[in-house]
Amino acid sequence: MNDENIDEQLLNLRILIVDDSQESLDLISNFLKSLGFGSFYTALDAVKAQQMLVRNLANQMEIDLVLVDWNMPKVTGFDFLKRIRANIDLKELPFIMVTADSDPEHVKLAIEAGVNNYIVKPFTKEGLLDKIKQTMRGKIKKRRNKLY
Repeated sequence: MNDENIDEQLLNLRILIVDDSQESLDLISNFLKSLGFGSFYTALDAVKAQQMLVRNLANQMEIDLVLVDWNMPKVTGFDFLKRIRANIDLKELPFIMVTADSDPEHVKLAIEAGVNNYIVKPFTKEGLLDKIKQTMRGKIKKRRNKLY
């Protein structure tokens, strides 16, 4: 499989973006659009995001990757990650923590809780693409085999 096929498969990912800032949701959405990603969903809080994931499971649809902000009211991105990792049907879902907080202790906690990758704001669209590629390396083929 060459890089072109991997990139084409990456662009077909269904991505859920979770952030309490509409500005951040718009920025990340615009980055994804400009990179060629076509399927992504947004949620302004972790409660709504969890409802979306459960609804998608019930409809036998898939979200392939979650980008979640750490600092959100009600339920933090970290707590959301822990909830999803505790759900047997969702525990393998790839997660990238998106945050302005580069505190090494937070990075360590997120890794221990099962985050797949971590990106610190501000970032470029190329930096985001690199994190998505790193996170999904090896997972796309598994996903495709499961679907077909």
